Amino acid sequence: MGGAASHSDSSFLGLVMGKLLSWFCITAVSVSAVSSLTIAEIQGSGWQSPYNGQTVRNVTGVVSAKVCRRHNSYHASVLIRYQGPNGFWLAGQRSTDVRNSSSIYVYTTSATIQDRVKVGDSISLTGKVTEYKSPSSPTHLSLTELMSPADIVVGSSNNRVSPVILGKDRSPPTRHFSALDAGADGFLSVPNNSSRIEEVNARLQPTKYGLDFWESLEGQLVTIPGPTSLGFPNNYGEFWVYGDWTVTGKNKRGGLTINIGTYLSLAYSDESVDSPLPTRP
Repeated sequence: MGGAASHSDSSFLGLVMGKLLSWFCITAVSVSAVSSLTIAEIQGSGWQSPYNGQTVRNVTGVVSAKVCRRHNSYHASVLIRYQGPNGFWLAGQRSTDVRNSSSIYVYTTSATIQDRVKVGDSISLTGKVTEYKSPSSPTHLSLTELMSPADIVVGSSNNRVSPVILGKDRSPPTRHFSALDAGADGFLSVPNNSSRIEEVNARLQPTKYGLDFWESLEGQLVTIPGPTSLGFPNNYGEFWVYGDWTVTGKNKRGGLTINIGTYLSLAYSDESVDSPLPTRP
């Protein structure tokens, strides 16, 4: 019967619409912002974060290192790159899953934020999960980071971050470079000399593949016992080293020679960060 709706019908309809609207708003907020995730959960067990593009709230951890603002350097480009505050690293509770890194980079250009947090501060914050890749290096792997940090609360100071001791706590594998390292030419046989490993975004296998191993340690504080430098620093102050762990391809000069089918278990050091000498309890 197509009669006009009564006042009670209108009230009921308004109540239903109000409930639906409130449910929609709550759902929309839950999709765009996630609360109380650990850093390991944000990093995930793959190449990219499962929360990429989402805002995460109440992320807690200890500031393990900060980007230095240099006053002098042998490398002029280091002064350009680090002349202002760019961010800091945040270490959370370690995961029992070795695929999940427990640290993350927090990117900020705010001098106020950079000056507010100190190495050793235990903090909580809100930020947007981003897989950053430099426009000038589109073939490089992305860096999982938190952008636009806000709601920063400093809970305590002078906390210590226990580093991962390479060669003792964990050691890099020595045979396979990545899951794409197949065929007679290894990873060089990938079509067009390009890697789609991040697009595939498979689960990491850090005990089998070298590239997966280092990805699983993204952003973490590590100790390299007995480091041996393999060359001079580049214009960013970065250089390759290997430490007191099993390596392959070592030559008479103490360097490492690359051969197809041989993975070099190297670490990349960056002298541009500010971090105290870590201690292990």
